This record gives sequence, structure tokens and C-alpha cells, in this order.
Amino acid sequence: NEVMTRNSEWMNHIVNHLNRMVDNFERAVMNYRPMLGGERFMTDKELCARLQLSRRTLQDYRNNGVIPYIQL
Repeated sequence: NEVMTRNSEWMNHIVNHLNRMVDNFERAVMNYRPMLGGERFMTDKELCARLQLSRRTLQDYRNNGVIPYIQL
């Protein structure tokens, strides 16, 4: 029978494991993108980053019908 203290190796292991779980959960929540009608949509900022375009160019593409878009 071992006395569990804050400084015990076992307790440190458990705390570290819980901290990793919390970090993973927070990352998942930040990146969560709910589906709408079975599809996932990107924000203009995400699309600009993916296509390496400025927001102005992306808007020009929308205005000129180069790419389809919907406004939610």
C-alpha cells in the first residue's frame, strides 16, 4: 500500500494524461465544423488559405461566377 501524494510518479502520470486529454478535446472543439445538409462548408478565410488567394480575388471570382458560393 502506497500513499498517493501530489509528487508521486503515479499521480504525475495521471495528471499528465488528463492534461493531454483536455488539450486534445480543446483542439477538437476548436476545429469542429458541423455538417449542413450533409456537406461541410468553408469560410472565406479558410478558402483563401487553401487556394492561396487574397480575399479580394476570392470575391472577384464569386462576382464573376468563377466559383459558386452560398451565403449562410
